[in-house]
Amino acid sequence: MLAFADSKPALGALGVKMLQENGRFAFESRRGLPTPWTSFCRMAGLATLFPKSRRFGRYYMRYLDENEAAEIEIVSGAFMLGRREVLQQLGGFDEDFFMYGEDIDLSYRLLKSGRKNYYVPTPIVHYKGESTQKNSYRYVHVFYEAMLIFFRKHFRHYSLLFSLPINIAIVLRAAVALIAMQLKALRSIYHPHEKKVAGSFLYYGRNMEQMKHLAEQWRLDVTYVEADEQALPDGHLTYEGDLARFMFVIYDDESYSLSKILENAARSPQPLYVATYHAQSNVLITGGKVYHAIREAL
Repeated sequence: MLAFADSKPALGALGVKMLQENGRFAFESRRGLPTPWTSFCRMAGLATLFPKSRRFGRYYMRYLDENEAAEIEIVSGAFMLGRREVLQQLGGFDEDFFMYGEDIDLSYRLLKSGRKNYYVPTPIVHYKGESTQKNSYRYVHVFYEAMLIFFRKHFRHYSLLFSLPINIAIVLRAAVALIAMQLKALRSIYHPHEKKVAGSFLYYGRNMEQMKHLAEQWRLDVTYVEADEQALPDGHLTYEGDLARFMFVIYDDESYSLSKILENAARSPQPLYVATYHAQSNVLITGGKVYHAIREAL
């Protein structure tokens, strides 16, 4: 990333190839400027119907190859690399934005200053949505309120035209979110055993005894495979058992390098959530929880 940045004297910011915790490519790794037209295509569903279209699918720019570096417009705040002096010149992030939209605003100001933003296919795992659940009313309200702030700031002449449909979208999305939450609650009542799937782990590494002690403390259902990058480099991809019963695959970071973990996650034939076990500190990290060793009673 640093080498790529140094090769671009007019650099604004760099973004990376973000993988969801299930190994799938996160489309928000590259985004186009949310002009009124681009935003309309997203809210109207045209971006979903024509994801590869340069006209209708510009919001996520899915017509670009995810494995090739490219010039983009919006860099996600989940990973944004740039030069400190440039950030200072622009005055940093706009604090009018509460949670969403500040990265869009900064990216646009970088472009307006004559700089260029880029996407580089260096992979990271992004535990997206842990700050705000996407199906909640709070997410819907905060996200679309950020869009309104952005329009008023950069597209003031369109603000009156787009304020009404965006507010309508807030109400509609909030209604859908509330319905989805109720359906999820009903499903948990009529299918109570489905929750048990989330506790099924498949572990790969050489620190099994230490991991077993941690699992016992937290009452985790773990299947152990003694392996490392030399003995079983592909990890869960070569597992011969019933892979469907696991939701999480744990990689011991002393047995597997981060690059190999990311490579395996991206190649997974089915969505398995990636977790990492740090043997030195005896900590298991998943997208939703961090499991640490509980002190023994004195």
